[in-house]
Amino acid sequence: MIRNCTYHLRFSEEEMKHPKNSIIIYSGRFSDYSYGTMHPFNPGRAQTAMKLIQEQGYFDEPWMRREEPEMITKKNLLPYNDHAYIDILEKANSGKWLDEFVHII
Repeated sequence: MIRNCTYHLRFSEEEMKHPKNSIIIYSGRFSDYSYGTMHPFNPGRAQTAMKLIQEQGYFDEPWMRREEPEMITKKNLLPYNDHAYIDILEKANSGKWLDEFVHII
């Protein structure tokens, strides 16, 4: 449930003359996953933030844009991450605990 927002954030007149380009990377798919109740990312909170940004008209501003993220491929990850690390992440994505997770450095 979205509560009424009692604050109305707008930029100063000077900031509106020289706005900075902004981008929000967001997907409705974010709500398909949960990091658990103790993790700071909360899909419901993200949805609420996006709704408020839309209602306040920020997506209509010429300096604001929204982009849908694309899935990254293993090929694109390998130049920056150890192959064994990527393999462990793929295994962890199954949701099953493996003792080998403890030995990751």
